[in-house]
Amino acid sequence: MKIHLVLKNEINASLAASNMSLMAESFGLGVLYSGFFSAVVKYSPKLRKLLNLKSKGHVVTTLVIGYPDVKYRRTTQKETADVRYL
Repeated sequence: MKIHLVLKNEINASLAASNMSLMAESFGLGVLYSGFFSAVVKYSPKLRKLLNLKSKGHVVTTLVIGYPDVKYRRTTQKETADVRYL
């Protein structure tokens, strides 16, 4: 499946990617943020043409999504959050 989001604002693009990641994980999919593809697109005319990116356009982030091969019974222990209410 190919998902291609075109947004004018980098912050909105990052927020959309974050929401997509949360939604994918809620369906049992694994998600990896990959900066490699984003960096490669910057220098590859073929990829820029394939993604239909204009001269000022750029890829903010790339999500690699799929079903994980392993299932962990538990996660790593986390430190207690230091939350301060105002």
